[in-house]
Amino acid sequence: MIILLICIFIPFLMLTLEKRFKAFNSVIACYALGFALSLQPWLGIDKEWAQKVLGFSIVMAIIFLLMSSDIKAWLKTGKDFIRSALAFFIIVPIMSICFTLILIPEHIEFDKIAAMLTGVYIGSIPNLFALGQALRADLNLIATLQLADIFFSGVFSLIILSPLIKKIYAFLPHLPESHDFSLPEFKSFQFRESFKLCLWALLIFLVGFGINYLGEFQNSQLVILTLVSVLAMVFSYQFKVTAQKELMSIGEYFLLIFCVMIGSQIDFSEIFAQKNFILFILTFSIILTSIIIHMLFCFYLKIPRDIAIITMTAGIYSPAFVPAVAKSLNNKSILIGGMTVGLFGLAMASYIGLVVNLLLTSLF
Repeated sequence: MIILLICIFIPFLMLTLEKRFKAFNSVIACYALGFALSLQPWLGIDKEWAQKVLGFSIVMAIIFLLMSSDIKAWLKTGKDFIRSALAFFIIVPIMSICFTLILIPEHIEFDKIAAMLTGVYIGSIPNLFALGQALRADLNLIATLQLADIFFSGVFSLIILSPLIKKIYAFLPHLPESHDFSLPEFKSFQFRESFKLCLWALLIFLVGFGINYLGEFQNSQLVILTLVSVLAMVFSYQFKVTAQKELMSIGEYFLLIFCVMIGSQIDFSEIFAQKNFILFILTFSIILTSIIIHMLFCFYLKIPRDIAIITMTAGIYSPAFVPAVAKSLNNKSILIGGMTVGLFGLAMASYIGLVVNLLLTSLF
């Protein structure tokens, strides 16, 4: 009971600190605090119970994040956004497969690694976690890939947010700049409506769990993830734009619960072992080559510079990072399109990752 209360309170505190201090990273903090909890023997964290919390928290995070999406907006996204996003969503899995087969063909979980790295660079962190759980990957492996992603994504973010990014993409056509970066205004949200959203999310979870239970499927986590993802996207039609910010906040909260619990279960000495250095090289190779090839595709397709940058950003990071990049580029016209691409990637990344996994397991 004590550990459950701690896991509920820590994410709330971390989100509060992240809002107050821009440099604060709630994901890393939750990992660290989870690891600190694992060093307290008096807490007696049960591994079987922890696995259940891990599974529940990531599924609920995916439900809330997908319920916040606006599928209708995806259909109205401009032609250049769609072409740029599709190019990136095709390049990433190809690079993941190629570099996995080149660098770690003997790794016992090479197929899962390729799937998770595909998921994280199309639909950001939640999909890495979701695929790791669905494919029953080793927790230390999930954490290693997450830390590699945090490091290299952090390095690339410094470039993306600097004037250097415009020079790197200077050979692409330019869009006119616009300096108004205001997002659609979110109205105040009542507790009653927030509670209603939680009930809808819980209903989606129970339906997915119930169908899986009645069907007695072999890989239950994978089936539940697939079912709840589809249901959440269907239910997203029911919620107005004013609900999206609330839904994403709740989704982030469950994601941080997952981070605390996974931090309490992983072995950091194993993660930083010399044998895992190759996973950092693999992650770097995939993210760098995906960006370069996407850049060349955009040149061939004559996609404007700012659209190429924002769609790449939406895939590698998340919709939440898009406004900062749009502001750095001095272009508000790419804001909604970039966030739409990010939400689409969030929804589809797990499915694309599963295709990568199935392809590798069937061929090798």
